[in-house]
Amino acid sequence: MAWRGSIPKLARCLSVSRILEQEHLLCIDYSVSIALRALHPYSTSPPLQRADETLDANKRSKRFNFVAEAAEIAAPAVVFVEVRSRDFWSGQSLRASSGSGFIVSANGTIVTNAHVVAHVQQVRVKLTNGKSYEGVVQEVDQLADLAVVKINPDANLPVAKLGVSNTLRAGEWVVAIGSPLSLSNSVTAGVVSTVGRASEELGLQHKDMDYVQTDAAITSGNSGGPLVNLDGEVIGINTMTTVPGISFAIPIDKAKDFLADIVNRRTRSGPREQRYVGISMLSLHPGLVESLQNQIENFPDIQSGVFVAKIAPNSPAQRYGLNVGDVIVDINGNPVKRSSDVYRSVQESSELRMRIHRGNKELMINVRPITLNIGN
Repeated sequence: MAWRGSIPKLARCLSVSRILEQEHLLCIDYSVSIALRALHPYSTSPPLQRADETLDANKRSKRFNFVAEAAEIAAPAVVFVEVRSRDFWSGQSLRASSGSGFIVSANGTIVTNAHVVAHVQQVRVKLTNGKSYEGVVQEVDQLADLAVVKINPDANLPVAKLGVSNTLRAGEWVVAIGSPLSLSNSVTAGVVSTVGRASEELGLQHKDMDYVQTDAAITSGNSGGPLVNLDGEVIGINTMTTVPGISFAIPIDKAKDFLADIVNRRTRSGPREQRYVGISMLSLHPGLVESLQNQIENFPDIQSGVFVAKIAPNSPAQRYGLNVGDVIVDINGNPVKRSSDVYRSVQESSELRMRIHRGNKELMINVRPITLNIGN
């Protein structure tokens, strides 16, 4: 039959048509051309040049990655700070806690949180280049939650650029850098939620300081690390987070004052004594209670109290059984409505009988503060 011979010709014509059509697509997309060449290996069309090979500088990943740019500037000066303790049974040195810090002088001066170094005298500091050094805790201010650690490097170190915090605006992008879970130079980003969150609202210890609130994720390992602006300048020191989206940093202006005051601290007639339990707190109000109830399962149905946001390792609070997430409502028979009530009790009493809410349970816990020599 004559039409049988025409079928192969028709198939060949359709095949050629598809080839021509598909080869035309080579001019549209480079990645499509690769797939078509796999299907049609006999094509003789010249290879196409990718547009992003000639316009690499115009890539959106290069032009708009402002978070990466800021992190690249600040990251070399960020360090991992490790507190170690000796196991009673084996005698081995074990990691007790860890946090972050950043270098403020080329000869090895490092700023971190006081609660990161707790009340130890020596720590281990690891740099971004992998080198580790023994560090000496030279200055601690428990009220401001700031500390200075000194190492003796064998060469000059990269130094963090210190910015200005009193010009921050709500809505500005910020980048938190640190060592969460001991992972060096992990980066999170967010915006400034509030520039002047009063310390009395937060239950933090420095009563004349306003804190920077941000929604950038700050884990326990980020504590002491820098919060930087898009110029890579340190504008805060990561301090704590309560629930996702609510984190706080010490303004860098306060850290500058702390550093400038170190000489005066060392020339004072004697150390200052400060009673210490080792917790960071938030004073609860109805709005914050509602937010915590939405994010924390079984959060107690209360209207006031003090929320335990962080507990320092090896502190009295940890040893006597307080947990992060507990809500203190009474100490020694006196109602606790604000963090100032807790501070007053710590300074006035050698033993604190705390009534707390832990989820749906009400518990009584006794805590004995210790006395620290501040600035020694």
